[in-house]
Amino acid sequence: MMVNSFIFRSNYMKAVIKLIKISLMILLIYLLQTVVMPHLKIWGIMPNLMMVGVAILTVSFGKKYAFISGAVFGILIEVMSPSLRTFNLLIYPALSLLCAQIFADMNEIKREFLRMKIAQRQAAGRIVTVEGLQHKKRIHLNFHRKTAEDLEAHLRIVLNAVILTLMYEILMLIYFALEGVQINFNHIVRLTQTLFYTGLTCVVVFPARAFLGMYSSRRRTIQKDKGIGDAIYTSERKLQELSLSSDFPSVVASSRTMSVETPEADEKNAVNDGSGFSPVSKETEA
Repeated sequence: MMVNSFIFRSNYMKAVIKLIKISLMILLIYLLQTVVMPHLKIWGIMPNLMMVGVAILTVSFGKKYAFISGAVFGILIEVMSPSLRTFNLLIYPALSLLCAQIFADMNEIKREFLRMKIAQRQAAGRIVTVEGLQHKKRIHLNFHRKTAEDLEAHLRIVLNAVILTLMYEILMLIYFALEGVQINFNHIVRLTQTLFYTGLTCVVVFPARAFLGMYSSRRRTIQKDKGIGDAIYTSERKLQELSLSSDFPSVVASSRTMSVETPEADEKNAVNDGSGFSPVSKETEA
């Protein structure tokens, strides 16, 4: 009972610390976006650090935190600068949840289904090759996944942030076009520059994930998988004997050592012994 209460308290404290860290990171990113970034403009544009923050939480903690962070950023923008009524309040959580379906870590069920699909595809490819039914090779793009493992976390964060910013900027252009603003080539150039600048600001991924404790947890997981710290107390001689001993007995050696008891063999043994009698003849005489 005491052990269970101790485990519950430790898990509760970890959850509270995690929530405090996420809240501080969201607040810090919002302050950087609204206070610092206006003084760091390049080509007259600012990056979207809030989308980078959503991408970090999406890859680090999953879809639930992606939606929550998007909703919090939308509420902060709506409260502090209500220039577009309910636009950011709806767009930020919707885009965050949409991109989380692609860039968040897969659950075990989805991963197992993907493994089955990859295995079926590989099996079908081998069957076609063996039967000689393969078609002439052509240059084509293959978007099928080759593995069921998740893409590298830092790369997923960069892609998620860039795609979030792209979708947000496209929706902004559509909104302005509906308001009567003439969209020209200059808007497309500024959109491209915004994407590039947002990709550069993704360097904040490393300190942000270190603050959230992602690297320490990953290091513990790697050490647990590799079994670091396990000691081997077997002597070198024993290890050599184990490595030289075969797993299965040799069929040839066993056939040579086996003796087949036949009447001819018994008589031959009896003659060699000088007795002149074999066990079979003794039994017949009796």
